[in-house]
Amino acid sequence: MYLKVSNFPQDKKVYVIGGEGILEELQLAGYTSLGGPEDGKKLVDLQANSLFDDKIVGAVVVGLDPYINYYKLQYGTLCIRENPQCLFIATNRDAVGHMTSSQEWPGNSKTKNYNSDV
Repeated sequence: MYLKVSNFPQDKKVYVIGGEGILEELQLAGYTSLGGPEDGKKLVDLQANSLFDDKIVGAVVVGLDPYINYYKLQYGTLCIRENPQCLFIATNRDAVGHMTSSQEWPGNSKTKNYNSDV
């Protein structure tokens, strides 16, 4: 795990745009995470300073997230912009995924590109 080998501090939180698997791996490695599937139905309240309140997030990890929404993208972006040295980590760079036997679906690299200007 990249966070372990790079000596990412255990006291920093990790915001996850992705599935339960990422949350489980982070927990097994001893990290506190937030986000993931539970943020799938959250909506953005477009008022100044109403969304971001967690200054201890030190990394944003993006994996394949079939329930990605504007809230997750905005919260992850704010973590990176508001927290000095916050890491942005993409779990994989596959352009397409084969979620069904007959179709190609956008892979995680498409999710990552939404945040590429951060």
